[in-house]
Amino acid sequence: MLRRATEALLLVGTASLVYWPTIHRGPIIVPLRAELPFALALALAAIEISLLPRRERWGALLAEAEGRWTWIALGGLLGACLFATGLSWFRYHLGFNRLGLETMLQLIFNLLIFALIYRVLRMNVSLFEKLALALFLPTLVPLGIGLLVIIDPRIHEFMTSILRLPPLVAFGQRFQGLTSNPVMGTFSSLTGIAFFFILALCGLGAGVSTAIGLASVVGGMGLLVLWAQTRSAFIALICLMAMAVTAGIRLLGRGIGQQALLVIAAAIVMVFGWRLVPAGLVPEISEARPQHLLTARLDEGLGTGGRLAIYRYYLRLLPSNVLGVGFNYERKFFVDLPHQNHPTAHSSILALWMFGGIGAVLAAGAVLLFTGMRAVRDLRAMAGRGGGIVGAAEACYLAAVIALLTYWIETTWIGSPFSTAMNSVLLAMVLAGVPPSASAAGLSTRALSVPIAWFGYVILLGLTLRAVRG
Repeated sequence: MLRRATEALLLVGTASLVYWPTIHRGPIIVPLRAELPFALALALAAIEISLLPRRERWGALLAEAEGRWTWIALGGLLGACLFATGLSWFRYHLGFNRLGLETMLQLIFNLLIFALIYRVLRMNVSLFEKLALALFLPTLVPLGIGLLVIIDPRIHEFMTSILRLPPLVAFGQRFQGLTSNPVMGTFSSLTGIAFFFILALCGLGAGVSTAIGLASVVGGMGLLVLWAQTRSAFIALICLMAMAVTAGIRLLGRGIGQQALLVIAAAIVMVFGWRLVPAGLVPEISEARPQHLLTARLDEGLGTGGRLAIYRYYLRLLPSNVLGVGFNYERKFFVDLPHQNHPTAHSSILALWMFGGIGAVLAAGAVLLFTGMRAVRDLRAMAGRGGGIVGAAEACYLAAVIALLTYWIETTWIGSPFSTAMNSVLLAMVLAGVPPSASAAGLSTRALSVPIAWFGYVILLGLTLRAVRG
């Protein structure tokens, strides 16, 4: 009973990752968001584990070599960060503030989520497909809401004033969906693109019309990335498509011509939709159209007062802080910029170094390495078997691998990759591997492709109606 309740809460928490509104900043890390069901799942899992015989408590976590080495690396990561935090108390007289405490608790919380999801997937392989769909399919929700706002901008006022939903845009022109900032919105969009593009490649066997519909969904997700105007997401999107195309050739046997058709169809939808994005969704803010601001966003940071200034500042600190500074490093080290209040390192490598020094950076790299070793083993098995992907579970696994690498690429220009539960879910899915029964049971890719392809044609219809209306 406890195990089933834990699994249900994990599914609810994973599906809720697209909903991430702003909360009051403080040391409490369990607001009414996806963190709440995850926290309840952790509590139930702790009770369940305490009731098990001692020999059965940790077997699922330690059964495979990659898993054992991953837990050692995570222990090294956390230990390096705690050591640096304690060392800074003596060296710089830095005590904990609320932000530092919240950062530490958030890291520990996300590591526990990672371990719990991995344990559950190892004990119940049938949950993998459900968890994957709970992660990928809800990314359609922000896309649907964004499409409605493009069709009729008055819908945004109705959603924010009547339904009390958070604003879908930040600063009047950058799409953030149901999250608290545009960057977090791109995490969901890029994760959805990884899945729906793989599904589109699989959907080529179901007919060109199905593949085009799925490509339209990919184009819609790409539109949200453009609308968010996040530089790191643009770089991650290019890398994502390169990885997906490579996987299509090596694992699915799709030719360059077939994939070019999908990419062109997605690009047409993305560019066509981008021209229709409305301006002035927030009445209190008067700004130019988002299309005119995109170039300025891309150029921003190249001057002395932007992102490069932040990187140069923290790079100069690395030699004198080999062991790191700790979770509350921003109390002493920050860049004084006129348009940002105490900006953090804005890089996964720099942020981890400031947290725990070279030990934290190497430990994080080891986590990705051991997880990648498991992924390579499963992907080689798929390629060696021939015949392409069998079932939705294998398609979900391949998409999870691409989405995980994309997420880490994007956080290279943002901050610590361990700061969100999205990373925990993806890491656990990839490290757990493809379920042994994936080819014998579960959904087929065709069963998933057809209804989602219809949604793609709804996107085309909606954008066409908006263009006709002017």
